[in-house]
Amino acid sequence: MNAFCNTGFTFTFIDPTGWNIDSKPIFEFLRQQNGEFLINFMSEDINRFATYHAVSSSIGQFLADSNWENDFNQLSTKSSNEERVLSLLKKRLKDSKAARYVPDFPILKPKENRIKMRLLLGTHSSKALEVFRDVQKPVENLEIKARTRLRNKGQQSLFDEGDIFDFIQSLEGIGSEEYRKRAEEKIVQFLTEKGSSRFENIKILILEKIPIRLTQLKDLISLMRKQNILLFDLPKRKQKPQDDTIISLAKRQKTLF
Repeated sequence: MNAFCNTGFTFTFIDPTGWNIDSKPIFEFLRQQNGEFLINFMSEDINRFATYHAVSSSIGQFLADSNWENDFNQLSTKSSNEERVLSLLKKRLKDSKAARYVPDFPILKPKENRIKMRLLLGTHSSKALEVFRDVQKPVENLEIKARTRLRNKGQQSLFDEGDIFDFIQSLEGIGSEEYRKRAEEKIVQFLTEKGSSRFENIKILILEKIPIRLTQLKDLISLMRKQNILLFDLPKRKQKPQDDTIISLAKRQKTLF
């Protein structure tokens, strides 16, 4: 199977029921492919049972790490169980060289404000991060549409449905104020630790970790420059940072949010 698949670009979809699967051969298969993959991560189930001793060995198989609990317990308890297992899974995928980048986005339960699952993209391409976040926006909008209609079933609204969906997404979806705040914090942290850096490096870091589109990230960084949080020069006729733009922190720090 592997010999047949690795002759060209592949796209693999992995949709386990729960987490009781042996991931080690899957990681090895993915490592040998010239392509990308999507994993359905069952957040709700993992969040409920991750600390249940009876399932420890099966989660160890899922993470391809029998000693996973040691690393799990070292992660901050401010994060949920599923966030900690997710962090370990992403690390294992990267360590096994199945992927260089593993962004994700959550899918909520239809009638509850709780994460049901996450879709994880595994890729070696930084360009795929841009595409993934661009695709997230319409998918997220469809989810908001379905959830809003279920919640308001039988009720009439004075406003246009499309405007309502867009407004909700602007408040809590990709590129929302909360995510822009997190992006600002991570940018400042990165530049504090690493020093001046190309925008390309910042772009890869933020798009993988935070639900924000490239256009939104460029707008954020431009605003941070106007507020004297960041310093960088632009070529003539360019208004937003390019991949080779060198960005540094200003000496006097402010924050946008």
